[in-house]
Amino acid sequence: MKSYLRFTGDETITVKEAVAVLNDMLKMDPIATKALMTNRVTCNDELANHPTIQVLWTKEMERPEVGALGIINGLFGVDKGDSGPIQVITEGDKAIEFKVVTYDDDENA
Repeated sequence: MKSYLRFTGDETITVKEAVAVLNDMLKMDPIATKALMTNRVTCNDELANHPTIQVLWTKEMERPEVGALGIINGLFGVDKGDSGPIQVITEGDKAIEFKVVTYDDDENA
């Protein structure tokens, strides 16, 4: 297990470091991690329209929904396609890994 230092208030964390922590968490408790990172709760329109927090809201849904992964992604901003940089890979009902998503600039231009 990695050793983590106490925070000072001046920390910076990269997307890769965040993904490493999420993957550590996944290895330690895959059931809890998947539940926390893939479940969503209903949110209001103001949060749904936040410029970086990732919120699910399709035309089939009555209200928008936000989850922990959408909030974490919001800390790092969005790409040209308004997507966050962290993705959870699943197989069926099992979370396999978190990874940094990279997009080709032409894809989201």
